[in-house]
Amino acid sequence: MPLPFTGPILLACLASTRPAQDPAASPTLPLPQVAEAGPKGARVLNLFSEDGKVVRELKPGELLIVREQQGRDWYKVEIPGGFPCYIHSDFTAEGEKPGTLVTTGSGINLRPLPSSAPDAYPIAQVSKGVVLRLLEARSDRWNRVLSPPDATAWASAASLKLLGPPEGHRSRLDAAAAAAETEWKSIADRLAKERVSREQEKEASDVLAKGDRILTGLAAKWSPEGAGQARAAFEEASKKSDLDATKTAVKDRLTRLEALEALEREKEEARKLAERQEELQRRAADEITRRAEQGRAAIEAGAPPPDIRKRFEAIGWVERVAAAPAVPEFRLAKGGIASYVLTCPSGRYDLVAFLGKEVGIKGKVLENEGRVPRMLVVERLEILSN
Repeated sequence: MPLPFTGPILLACLASTRPAQDPAASPTLPLPQVAEAGPKGARVLNLFSEDGKVVRELKPGELLIVREQQGRDWYKVEIPGGFPCYIHSDFTAEGEKPGTLVTTGSGINLRPLPSSAPDAYPIAQVSKGVVLRLLEARSDRWNRVLSPPDATAWASAASLKLLGPPEGHRSRLDAAAAAAETEWKSIADRLAKERVSREQEKEASDVLAKGDRILTGLAAKWSPEGAGQARAAFEEASKKSDLDATKTAVKDRLTRLEALEALEREKEEARKLAERQEELQRRAADEITRRAEQGRAAIEAGAPPPDIRKRFEAIGWVERVAAAPAVPEFRLAKGGIASYVLTCPSGRYDLVAFLGKEVGIKGKVLENEGRVPRMLVVERLEILSN
């Protein structure tokens, strides 16, 4: 909370080791007066006491404006451009212009130190809506700023040299204020770049998180469109960020994405191979079926009429094989398979004359003690086709 400018703490701080000065005995200066830091420079403090905290160290010749005299020893002063001081971020918001803050409350303290302790007694209080020039955005939330130009602090009279009324030194005062403004603008430019960089890093972080969500989804369910979106997000994050950590994170994500792509390619190749194998098996089965159908059709086309088949014990093609040296054996075969061994003991038929012909045979089948094929005794033989 803002601290008042009066009270026991201030009174204690104002105690001086020197004998108290009688204000009535102090010479009265025509105010305001322009002064400059002496040959050894000057310290500007938050209290008119050597125990005060330094607000700024002045180099020899730096200008001040004396606004008030405290006894013989102390001057209340302001400097062109304002004093560096601290304000807590709880009471400010980012300004419209880069490098500026705007106060969000009334009676906000500007302190010489980044602390609200009693020794960090404020040099000024500001009202709501005051624009402050930012010098440093600190991690402890105490931002370093330039005070408004009319803020005052204290300097010892012995450390200053009075020069006279401001009218006679306007050009030097204006130059000092311009120098302070130039110095702040260089800081503001740097802060503006840092602000843009932070915004870009925030955008990069958001885009990277978007890519992470897509990548997580791809691990569960792959899609080429999702892979393209994830890659685009990661590449955009890399373009937006200058941080090595972000670029390393993007590289890691792209490596994981490429691993998923490689795995998906392997799955696709395995799926296509399985489809090819299935197709080959289907074609082979179809070919077997086709050939079987062709065989059945050929058998049915070449088979004798049903009334003829009923007239014979067997129908087939007469073949001759050598069962033993110089002993020919005639067989009746069908579809390349021998069904009977033929014999004609009556001599009625010369089986040699029927070789290679399809015949129908009427006769007697002998079991022949389990011999396979069985023997068929030809009693009647009729040629069905050549």
